[in-house]
Amino acid sequence: VEHKYFVGYQYVDTNFKIKNSAMLGMFEDLACIHGGKAGEDIRYAPTVWILTAYKVDIKRRPEYGEYVTVRTWSRNLRGFLAFREFEIRDAEGALLVSVLSEWAHIQRAELKPARVTPELEAAYESEPERTNFESVRLRNTKEPQEYASESEFTVGRNWIDVNRHMNN
Repeated sequence: VEHKYFVGYQYVDTNFKIKNSAMLGMFEDLACIHGGKAGEDIRYAPTVWILTAYKVDIKRRPEYGEYVTVRTWSRNLRGFLAFREFEIRDAEGALLVSVLSEWAHIQRAELKPARVTPELEAAYESEPERTNFESVRLRNTKEPQEYASESEFTVGRNWIDVNRHMNN
């Protein structure tokens, strides 16, 4: 799935470069489009996908006024987990941003993991050989000994989306 975006004012920070939240929004849009094509319309499906981990490689942030193409594809699905990649390319096709993400398939009503059926797996048409990441671990198994900074933050209700999770 791919979509062309104009990097407008709502997407940029004070340096006129795309914000992380804007990129995440674009990625969520495309994941929802892909899900809809696979038969999982977020408005009606009994299951939802929750983002659980991601790795981002930013070569260059798109800037205000640029047109970019954002793409996504399913890398593979197993059990109740899916691995999906995203990329942002500039008007000339140069790779600007690569993302590898992990998603959990959840029953909407019970909020429990939902195994991916063979039919759903086929509908997503995974491309395991297509990747911008040769070898990556999405989860760090050890907590760091030190942090550069630390602060407390209270999450407001307006930060929670329709799937009842917070985008960070």
